[in-house]
Amino acid sequence: GQIYVASTAINYNEQQQYNLTISVVDDGHPDAMSDSGNVTINVLNANDPPFFYDIESSSVKYIDENSPADTPLTGLNGSFVLADDDDILHFNDILTYSISRNDANAFQINAFTGSISVAAKARLDFETRQEYSISVMVTDLEGLFDVIDVRIYVLNVNEEPSLRYDYLSLPENSEVGTSLSVLPKVSDPDV
Repeated sequence: GQIYVASTAINYNEQQQYNLTISVVDDGHPDAMSDSGNVTINVLNANDPPFFYDIESSSVKYIDENSPADTPLTGLNGSFVLADDDDILHFNDILTYSISRNDANAFQINAFTGSISVAAKARLDFETRQEYSISVMVTDLEGLFDVIDVRIYVLNVNEEPSLRYDYLSLPENSEVGTSLSVLPKVSDPDV
């Protein structure tokens, strides 16, 4: 007889060996004869892809508008997207992180830690745009990977208003209390 795999749930990381008892019975007359024997099946380890976990916490991040380059994002698990690989110990696997889809090239990621931060040329302005979306990829040494979409919300911060006057002129010998007819130009990015 042939032995077949009956389940797709065979996983080396959970069980490395199966012990089976195989029985055989003939259809002899007048009495059937039988025998049995033990078979050991060793499961060989294969490289499994890395995977993101704690997806709800990893997929939502926040950043204050006007944050300078290299400022880490914030979220329930800080600036990190969390990934693991069941084969790290068995294959000495190393995970690397990259941004596979970078909205406006506004963000960067530490390839070894998975920490997301503001990119050098990013101009994050709440009054212009409040949300970005990027895709982060984690890859193992054999090229197996997983991808997670991350939403990044830009938070509003109070910005300084500006006040300026155009060139003012005043006739000499003006009387005390003379009103200047030019009003200042005031602007506030938050208004």
